[in-house]
Amino acid sequence: MTYDEELKERRKKDRKEALKNLAKLEEVITILGFNSEFKEDKEHPLGFFDTRVMFRANNPLGEESLLIEIDGYRNKGRVRVSGILPETNNYRTDDINDDVINVSMAKEPAKIAGDIRRRLLPIYQQHLAEALKRLDRHYAYHAARDKVLSTVLGRDITEGERREGKSSFHEGEFGASWGTVTAREEDVFLELRSVPVDTAAKILALLRQG
Repeated sequence: MTYDEELKERRKKDRKEALKNLAKLEEVITILGFNSEFKEDKEHPLGFFDTRVMFRANNPLGEESLLIEIDGYRNKGRVRVSGILPETNNYRTDDINDDVINVSMAKEPAKIAGDIRRRLLPIYQQHLAEALKRLDRHYAYHAARDKVLSTVLGRDITEGERREGKSSFHEGEFGASWGTVTAREEDVFLELRSVPVDTAAKILALLRQG
């Protein structure tokens, strides 16, 4: 048998094992009351990388989301289940090591589901609740910051200003005066450069008035 034939045969065997594992894990997800989000990668189908399987499962009645992984090289015969915490483009709440367990694939689906309920979900749900509160505070801060920046500029802010929380400006002939406005929840950092004397005097007078 040539190397290519051996590789083809091995991948055929690995795919059969991966499909068997996937069917078992989807039964586990059903017992938990979650929905499976498995989608096979056409370029790297099951069996392409040994018996590896990886997909997400979501609770349709809540915020919980699990990552289900079988890696035939590093964790043979066991499934790694981890809780997924929410994130935004610039704010992460995940990477909590307590929210990961490994369970033997030799167990029946009901036993695997029981292990997940007992060993993973309680601590994961606690961390998820804390993460959602932090995320709410994150969104509230950015909404307040955007409002402050828009008020100071006297216009709707751009997507770039929303992302950075600040705006640069140039005023006067050839942009002689320039600076930046950086917003926070209730005030701003205002940096001004090359401001005419009369204008600077007026700004300081207004600040003294409170």
